[in-house]
Amino acid sequence: MITVAGWGAAEYGYVLDFDLSIGSWVSVTVAGVQPVDRSRPALIYDPVRDRIVMFGGEINLNTDFDDTWELTSVHTYAPPHLSLCSAPFFNNNTSFYPPSGDANTNFEFRIEYQDSSSLWPLGGYPRMVLDWDGNGSIDHQNDGYFPMSQSIADEQFIDGVDYSVFMPIPAGGNPKIKFEAYNSENGYAVYPASGWLDGPTIIDAGSTDLFMYANDINFSGYPDLPAVGEEVVIYARIRNNSPNAFNPVRIDFHIDGVLADSFFVQLPSRDIYGNPGFVDISVDTVFNQADFLDIEFVVDPQNAIGEWNEHNNTAIRALLIGDYLLAGNIHINDFTLGDYYPMSWVSGGGSAWYEQNGDSLRHLSGTPVYIKLLEGDIPLDTVYVNDNGFFNYSFRAPLGVGQYHAHITITDFTITDTAFVPFEVVPPPGPDLVINYNLGGLPLNVCGSNNLYINNPVVQNLGAQMSDSCRAAILHDSDTLLSVNVPPLNPGQFYMLSTVPLIVYNTTQGYYDVRGVADYANEVAEIAEGNNINIKNYTVWCCPEDLNTEDIRLNRVAYKECPPVNISALVSNLGGLPALDFDLRFIDSYVGGIDTIAMMEDLSLSAGGDSVWFTAYDYSFPDTGWHQIIVTADPHYAVVECREDNNQFDKWVYVYPQKSELYTSYDLIRVDNPEAIEGQTVTFSAQVGNSACVGAGGFNVRFALDGQPYSGNPDVFIPGIGSETTMTIVHPQSWTVDWSKCPLDVYIDYGDAIDEYNEGNNGAIVPMPYDFYPHYGGRCPLHNPPTFFDACWAYTTDTVGININIRNAGLFNFNGSLQINLYDSLAGSPAPVLMESRYISGPYLNHRLNMVHDIYSHSFSEPGTHYVTLEINAGPIVPECDYGNNRVTYGIDIIEPQSDLVIQSEWILLSQLNPDLGDTLYIDNVDVYNNGDSTAYNVLVSFQLNGIALGEVVTIDSIPFYGPSNYRSIQPTEFVIVDTCEPSTNIIEVCADPLNAIVEWNEANNCATKSVIYCEAADLYVKELYLDPDCGEIGDSVNIVAVVADSGNANSSAIIDFFYLGDAAIGWWDTTYIASAVLDTILGGSDTTLASIRWQRMSDSTFIFTRVSYVYPHDYNPGNNHHSSLFFCQPLCPYIPGDINSSGAANGIDVTYGVTYLKGGNAPPDSCDCPPMTFPFYGAMDVNGTCSTNGIDITYFVSYLKGGQPALLYCEDCPPASRGPVIARQIEGEPSHDKIISEPIKQEKPVAPIQRPVIKQRGKIEASD
Repeated sequence: MITVAGWGAAEYGYVLDFDLSIGSWVSVTVAGVQPVDRSRPALIYDPVRDRIVMFGGEINLNTDFDDTWELTSVHTYAPPHLSLCSAPFFNNNTSFYPPSGDANTNFEFRIEYQDSSSLWPLGGYPRMVLDWDGNGSIDHQNDGYFPMSQSIADEQFIDGVDYSVFMPIPAGGNPKIKFEAYNSENGYAVYPASGWLDGPTIIDAGSTDLFMYANDINFSGYPDLPAVGEEVVIYARIRNNSPNAFNPVRIDFHIDGVLADSFFVQLPSRDIYGNPGFVDISVDTVFNQADFLDIEFVVDPQNAIGEWNEHNNTAIRALLIGDYLLAGNIHINDFTLGDYYPMSWVSGGGSAWYEQNGDSLRHLSGTPVYIKLLEGDIPLDTVYVNDNGFFNYSFRAPLGVGQYHAHITITDFTITDTAFVPFEVVPPPGPDLVINYNLGGLPLNVCGSNNLYINNPVVQNLGAQMSDSCRAAILHDSDTLLSVNVPPLNPGQFYMLSTVPLIVYNTTQGYYDVRGVADYANEVAEIAEGNNINIKNYTVWCCPEDLNTEDIRLNRVAYKECPPVNISALVSNLGGLPALDFDLRFIDSYVGGIDTIAMMEDLSLSAGGDSVWFTAYDYSFPDTGWHQIIVTADPHYAVVECREDNNQFDKWVYVYPQKSELYTSYDLIRVDNPEAIEGQTVTFSAQVGNSACVGAGGFNVRFALDGQPYSGNPDVFIPGIGSETTMTIVHPQSWTVDWSKCPLDVYIDYGDAIDEYNEGNNGAIVPMPYDFYPHYGGRCPLHNPPTFFDACWAYTTDTVGININIRNAGLFNFNGSLQINLYDSLAGSPAPVLMESRYISGPYLNHRLNMVHDIYSHSFSEPGTHYVTLEINAGPIVPECDYGNNRVTYGIDIIEPQSDLVIQSEWILLSQLNPDLGDTLYIDNVDVYNNGDSTAYNVLVSFQLNGIALGEVVTIDSIPFYGPSNYRSIQPTEFVIVDTCEPSTNIIEVCADPLNAIVEWNEANNCATKSVIYCEAADLYVKELYLDPDCGEIGDSVNIVAVVADSGNANSSAIIDFFYLGDAAIGWWDTTYIASAVLDTILGGSDTTLASIRWQRMSDSTFIFTRVSYVYPHDYNPGNNHHSSLFFCQPLCPYIPGDINSSGAANGIDVTYGVTYLKGGNAPPDSCDCPPMTFPFYGAMDVNGTCSTNGIDITYFVSYLKGGQPALLYCEDCPPASRGPVIARQIEGEPSHDKIISEPIKQEKPVAPIQRPVIKQRGKIEASD
């Protein structure tokens, strides 16, 4: 909303814009001469020209003005938006929190720039503002402004683009930071909106910080919870971020706030790579009753060690003991829907408490709540439970009309609970017009040669009621390309504004926007007015070649020396001409030096955004630490580009020291006799692998049963294992099978003797003897993950298949019978009901190999959501290691059959579609179908003309459902008398069940419309323009032919005017009249009528415009009567291919002349100006036809003179006006060349094949290289 002038204590002349995104008035800076301050002027908005017109006004209540002013640029843009894309900074050297480092730490500062109009930020923005001394002003030598660059190349700013800057911060200050940005329309944004963010703490290299986190606390058997009376080992890891070791350091261990034990440990220092030192401690304990406890560790509780940060010395983790009932109970408050399609605001809330036997315990304050859209598993929001146990959430998403579910998950990372909340997105209660279109012809890289095409502009009514007629327009910047009357539209109905593309010609570099405006005069009262405008931006580069290095990727984590890595770089050509013969250099810059990884030569990329991943293979990093990979396209400037600042891209990579990497897994544990029964003896084995390129020395492999050492001899010593190899370890002592012992636990490198990259994959736990669990097997594609139902939903009359699939995760094979139970619980019912109990037997349930399958069929007679539970081993009669995974529950919706009445436009038959004045229009027939699953009775059918009731309502007794007889035809005798002959479109609407008396699946397809055009009329437009003959030479007379089409329904005659855009024209409107063509008869619906005039061509490139200036009897859509085309005719240049010295013939002397020119001698006398090539172009020297001149042409010329090449070629974009004597010959055994053929000669030499570019390894280079 724009307001101009006003009155208060005095008259004002300012211009204000009300920004809906922030809910406040924003001052608009106006350029140029401005009117005198005044109050009470008259203001109107001109939507076609996009400007505000002001007339009159007064001052001091007694002086009136009678002047007129225009505000010529009304279109305003919302300011950009800045937000944190992650933490405000990321410490590259360490991973602890809070972010800190010394003066050598290279911090990455990140911000997300978002612009609702997808406007680019101004040069140098976004930028980070550093207040080093923290006094709130930029006044210190270490303060400053630091421009940021895109982390990943992106031009779509609507959904946000990540920007970052790497930099160290000098020590000694108290850094504060903020971010700011301007967009290309000078819109400003700052983050935070006020004040500053705390910067990273810059500590002295000798500073100390002892710390630990909650995830540093763990317990034996995790994730299984300890049982009452079971021995539990609680582990904790304490870290030291300091160059100094400390001994002793006190650690206090608390249980529910009570001191249980104290330890004194030695903490090692930070290593040479900046990783904090650490020590692991463990506590053995037994809990004698079921309970829910807080386990707490406190580092240096008496603050005996001076630290720069004392706030991270404590960590707490919850621990559940035994059968203590503690499940997260989530109560969801009322769900509200605050907006309509297509952008829906959804909000809700809930509470989260621990619960025991139905009694509420303490709440989960600070616990995360994850909100997802169940349909598609799309993350929407993350909130946290407040101190009172409640949470609130909201999200906005582009959801279509229909039913959805919010999937809410609350977890304390030990216990998790979920809830599914349904909500519905409904169409607006009134009309809602939107406009859409596509842009074609992109990218526009060469000015004057590429056209922008605006395709398929269409207006749609997304609302729930019919809209009134209105006008829609397509604008390009300030020019109106199309203005069309849109008829009334039914809900969901489309209206195509133009069936032919709108063409835009751009000849200057810059940024442009295309605006589609539905109902731009606000003639239709809509539920949402903010979506009537659709803006799309594009860029014209006006650029021949433009190499752009966009990204760098490694195929694996980098380690010193081995294994080697492959480094790939994505390079694109944003220009309009091919980029040929350029090099690509890969550099590794690190503390110890600079290495050339690879130099790729003679590369090429096609025009218009062609991109290729180029890969340097098998590079070995010479040292550990941070390495900067720098890739530069065209480092020797062989390609003339319009931009050179985007040729280089760099990426920081951390190179790790060489270590071993031992591993085992559940699948690699074996028993020699899986058929053994209780009392027999077996032997265990485990396969161990080392995936690293460094061997591992001696280590222990521990075997444990039920948490106890294996037969008193748990460890097997392994002398060593080689790099990238595997070995099988067999425990030397057999074991007598005892089903009470479970599970088997195997741990590689017990005692951590081997330094590894990852210690987390050294152990594996296998249940014994069996572990039965259900496996899904349903076939509904909408369920993710799948369920065991064969249907996504079912009727109360259907039979549903329930797939019973059982797997065995145990180490031993099972061959016997298992009892399974199926329970049905209807939503809202008090208790589940046993549906089926049976025994399943079959082939072996082998360890991890096969699955037993059965299917149970059931009919659910009651509608609603049924939750079916499958219970395996329901006795239990078969011993298992874990009974906790034997049950699974899935839901299925059971619904009553319903009708679905459908009418479509093609089922409405009218007596005629184009009645004339005085005609009677009959509705001959209407078919009404029932696509539902229930017969519909007493179906009412109504008729309307342009929203007004037409005749009587018809009643159909019944319409059967489904099958060949699921429709009824009605033949009413309603009619309309045509009493006007103005060309207009009238809408006849037929609706089944207009009062919604019948319950249906889908109420949105009960109505259909038929369009009727009163009176016959033409709709002429020029479909195509072409030259006959094509081009010719300057001065020749050619025919301009216009293909005239008629999408109307009446024969007509017309006059077609022709214009051209002269060299002195200042814009597309400044045209020169050529002539007119008269078409006597144009058949209605014809697209083959030709109009032609004669014209003398006076330039190489010309815009031709046509206009349908007269139509008889009338044209009901004059908005599409204009058409234009650009004709670009290549010039002919007066040269002879190979005649470099302009002597009149091509021979060996021309070779000598060309070599002299390449060495700095005189240029060839003949030159050509052949756009889009750069002038001058020496066409005679380009004998290999590549449209460029270099030494390759001389080599080709010599080969031709020796008989090795069949022809001297020429550039297709710059053909010669005179080809001279002989420039091509026939070589025996070779096909004829397609240009000129002369006397045959024998082939003497084969033509050398084209070599692909190779990667050349380079050694270290100095800066001078």
